[in-house]
Amino acid sequence: MPTNPPLFEWALWAAQRVVGVGPGGFLIVKYAALVAATASAFAVGRRLGAGFDRSVVCGLFCAGGLFLTFQIAWNYHQAFTHTTMLLAAVVAFWFALLRTVERGGVGDYIVLGAIFGLGLLSKYSFAPAGAAALLAVSSVSAARRRIMPIRAIAAAATAAVVVSPHALWILTNNADLASDAGAQLSSGARGAWRPITGVAAAVWAWLSFFAPPLIVLAALAPGGARARLAAATIGAAPSSRARTVLERAALFGFVGFLLAAALLGGGAAQERYATPFAVPGLFAIAARVVAAKPSRETVRRWGAATLAVSALVIGLRIVQGIAPRPLFCDACRQWTPYALLAQSLKAWGAGEATVAGFTDDDAGNLRRLLPEARIVSAHLPAYAPPGGHGRACWFVWREGAPPPIDPALAAHFTGQAIRTVSAPWPALRFDEARRRTDWRIVRVRDANLADALCRPR
Repeated sequence: MPTNPPLFEWALWAAQRVVGVGPGGFLIVKYAALVAATASAFAVGRRLGAGFDRSVVCGLFCAGGLFLTFQIAWNYHQAFTHTTMLLAAVVAFWFALLRTVERGGVGDYIVLGAIFGLGLLSKYSFAPAGAAALLAVSSVSAARRRIMPIRAIAAAATAAVVVSPHALWILTNNADLASDAGAQLSSGARGAWRPITGVAAAVWAWLSFFAPPLIVLAALAPGGARARLAAATIGAAPSSRARTVLERAALFGFVGFLLAAALLGGGAAQERYATPFAVPGLFAIAARVVAAKPSRETVRRWGAATLAVSALVIGLRIVQGIAPRPLFCDACRQWTPYALLAQSLKAWGAGEATVAGFTDDDAGNLRRLLPEARIVSAHLPAYAPPGGHGRACWFVWREGAPPPIDPALAAHFTGQAIRTVSAPWPALRFDEARRRTDWRIVRVRDANLADALCRPR
């Protein structure tokens, strides 16, 4: 689909070839990306600290800082898909970039180019974040002098090779991409309010990223060290080439993020969109803190806070699985009780038919639960798997849930046998009213409507 580049889908497809279609492959991909991001963040910190002890401490502050941001500590587990790959690519890119500036070997440039290419395949927002990083390097004379133009060409060529499959797809499917881009750009606030809401959302996204780790650091540092750490974080500090590059990248990223939000509105400035631009700022803060020589007690408390937050998130996720509710999630779509819907469709003879789900969520989950059926989505008209001729056509939609089906489409089913599946959600024993999802299912017998909904090929 044109909304995002394909790295996440490629990784998910590969994992599902091994473990089968289902949540297992998704979890493998998602948490492999988180492990890669954490390891890369630790490696970045090792390059920022001077001496073994301080480099290890800086690595712990960089990696732990990720887990103290709301976007990674909580939202990563709740909602991230393509952003999982983006996070891993951004952090790995910073490790490769700092190593290339320091060492400058041919292999370093090739690895940098490969990671840059993978970043472009992870999410389109990697491009401006990567551009901010390269602009930051070029703005620091001590770093710029270490760039070797001939080897930089090798990095660019490697990135081009990595991204070429998707680039070729864009060239041959640019109409879909242009249509989707136009829809994205036209969403959100309009008119005079667009710059105001956009800038406000961008500032909030930036503050919400940095506030949790800074608050934890201030709260946990012993009283005597708190002022020293605050001065190191926001005040003047001894010059460091790598840290200066990180700080300027964060500054350039913030300015670019503000401009994009002002042009496109608040919808373009969601908190998770700020992550690739803010990550270098988090690493720069870690470098400043370590330069202030934090006490062993501060380091121990930082590690304990990171572990405590992770344990709390795991506990809340367990509770959420037992009783999904708005306290922990709103739509809670990962807990939707699809099993009863799939069982009912099989019992009605739709287990090997073409089933058209009105929403992508319904269609995707039915694909997992009905492996012998041919599944299509009403919201992905360009996608139609082969083998549709000769199969019955069934249509599934939700009752009373957005988005509603078109009244003209609903009118086609008037007088037909519309079946209902009302599936209860998991709940605690003391819950008096259990949450339910109601689906409407109809076998489409009109040939023209069946062609439009089930798209046989």
